[in-house]
Amino acid sequence: MEKYKMTPVFPEKEFILDTIKDSFLSANIENEEFFRFEFEIKGHNSFDLLSWLNAQKSIVKIYFSDRNKNESAGIGIGDIINYKPVTLKIGETGSTCKPVLEDVMNLIKERIELSGKKVKYFGGHAFDVRDRMDSIWYRMGNILFISPLIEITGNGSRKTLAINFYYHPEKGISKNNLYEIIKKEILNLNRFEAISDKKVFTLKSRQDVPGKERWLRNIDSVKDTFQIENISKIVLARKTVFNINNIIDPLIIFNHLKKQNVKTYDFYFQTGENYAFFGCSPELLFFREKKKLISDAIAGTIQKGKNKEEEKTYADELMSSKKDSEEFRFVFNDIKKELKKICESVNVSKEKELLVLSYAQHIRSQFDCTLKDNISDYRILKSLHPTPAVSGYPLKNIYKLIKRYENFYRGFYSGPVGWISKDEACFAVGLRSAILDRRFISVFAGAGIVKKSSPEMEWDEVENKITPFLRIFNKKSK
Repeated sequence: MEKYKMTPVFPEKEFILDTIKDSFLSANIENEEFFRFEFEIKGHNSFDLLSWLNAQKSIVKIYFSDRNKNESAGIGIGDIINYKPVTLKIGETGSTCKPVLEDVMNLIKERIELSGKKVKYFGGHAFDVRDRMDSIWYRMGNILFISPLIEITGNGSRKTLAINFYYHPEKGISKNNLYEIIKKEILNLNRFEAISDKKVFTLKSRQDVPGKERWLRNIDSVKDTFQIENISKIVLARKTVFNINNIIDPLIIFNHLKKQNVKTYDFYFQTGENYAFFGCSPELLFFREKKKLISDAIAGTIQKGKNKEEEKTYADELMSSKKDSEEFRFVFNDIKKELKKICESVNVSKEKELLVLSYAQHIRSQFDCTLKDNISDYRILKSLHPTPAVSGYPLKNIYKLIKRYENFYRGFYSGPVGWISKDEACFAVGLRSAILDRRFISVFAGAGIVKKSSPEMEWDEVENKITPFLRIFNKKSK
């Protein structure tokens, strides 16, 4: 059992259930509603949300935290909007349709507005929702948003417990059955189980897709086509598949990963037993608070170094690199151009500074903006994704060009991941990420290719980006 400076005090289970009985089970509900019941958690110093998540029995688990350590964890499904190539499944209503992202975002907005409280949907979408999906991604789909049945949200000073669920009197599950599901989850509510730090797995094999020789040929080939295709930059990714000796809970890998990372956006979406997509991204796509919008421009990568002296040497090299400066300029200019289309004002609050992670350094600028009236989260996503940092420049036909060299499906890697509520939304770019399915973990990373790129150095850059995963496996880079 994890020890805390103060033991978290959850509301009495009977009180929670009685509250739900009075407002939901005993009520005459004629129209669809979204219910959210909020309760304060007291005495929560050093409250480890991952230890709480680890103790819960639900197969569906969600976690998200930002650079400021505002974090959320959830279990179960209060509502789900999950688009797969054929159908959109909305909760358990059995409804099917062929949606686009705008349909999904509008539906989320409608559901949120059914409640007067701060309902959140956690999720995101694939880098290219039109691309053919690999079977490994089927339990994520192309678009996935979940409002967890039980959610804990907060930071070091305050945490809130919430029970969330969408209910339609004419569709889906009955009130009594829904109440029994809620009751079952609440009975396990105040349990904690620390995630073991001991290594309980070994690495059997590794496969890079593409392999190094193919990668080097791809870089030379794409550089030769720059003038023909009229592009200045393209981002090519690599998938590295690690075969583990035994079936493993993905929360164990995520916990190892999270402990290695600083100043990142950490996300975890588990939608099946021993199955999850997760990562620790350095890049904010956007944070919205009413009309206020913040967005990052990040590009250029170099290793951190083993000590302060090496860190400064590498930092100076990165900031003076013509190749990395060119790559950053494409990203910065394109994001600024797109922000001007949806914002009344666009200010550069942080201009070309270093973002230092535990294993790498990047060049970053940050924009502080005011949105125009009636700009939806869908419109923001459409404007900002994909940035040249994950796709290329210019964006015209970039998906088609990427697929010419990438013979795998990116899935949610490099797509937007985060959460949406009525007055706020936060999306990171799904970088430094992986999907684990039982014994196989597919790790994704990419590199921005410009005319000055060296194929060998771009391979090394991708290898550096997966360093946190290599440390977990205690496996040296090839």
